[in-house]
Amino acid sequence: STTIDRSERSNALIIYTSGTSGKPKGCVLTFDAVQAHVDSMVKAWRWTKDDGKFVVYVFNKIIF
Repeated sequence: STTIDRSERSNALIIYTSGTSGKPKGCVLTFDAVQAHVDSMVKAWRWTKDDGKFVVYVFNKIIF
């Protein structure tokens, strides 16, 4: 069986994009970053333990 390190600073997601350069690159999100996102949504939407939840990470292309 595989053990997954789910400590706060361990990697949870790797998101790959080619961005505007066309060269693939990745961004690593830690478990604490994902938890912070979920916590902010719970607070903003006033979710309770009785609510069903569907969490979506929205990533936008930002052009400067």
